[in-house]
Amino acid sequence: MRARDLASAYAQAIQEEALRPWFAAMRAVAERLRQEPELLLALNDRAVDFGERKRLLEAILPEGLSAEQRNLFLLLLQEGHLGLLDEIISLLREISMPGGILAEVTSAVALTAEQQKAIEAKLVRRYGEGIRVEWRVDPNILGGIIVRVGDEVLDGSVAGRLESLKAALIGGEAAGR
Repeated sequence: MRARDLASAYAQAIQEEALRPWFAAMRAVAERLRQEPELLLALNDRAVDFGERKRLLEAILPEGLSAEQRNLFLLLLQEGHLGLLDEIISLLREISMPGGILAEVTSAVALTAEQQKAIEAKLVRRYGEGIRVEWRVDPNILGGIIVRVGDEVLDGSVAGRLESLKAALIGGEAAGR
């Protein structure tokens, strides 16, 4: 590997690690606002006292935010721009990962073009345009799919569910002793 390529890989890893808490916080708040659209309306309603809107926002902010992260959310609240979180996440990913976000989708059998298209559409809705998808086949997962985007893993595989069930049963046995 050339020195420049190696240095680039390190630089990208540092950048991804530095931005990880920002993405996690923004995704958590954006997801909550998607689940509760009436909350977003209340937060953006300038007829509601700012102190009350701030209280509502702080109730949904993840714990452990830095002062800078908290200030971003307060600025978005003040300006009525909390509805832009998904777009901000998408653009930040484009800027920080010019090659696009890589999603690895693993299935037990090869997926049809229609299935791939449906999964890709869901990934675009969640992570924004510019996502690249690599399709893998691993019969060991038995069924379902595993989606890996950065450090986030969504395990919908049969093997994963069986492993969770096994852990729950073993944990239940240990608790019963």
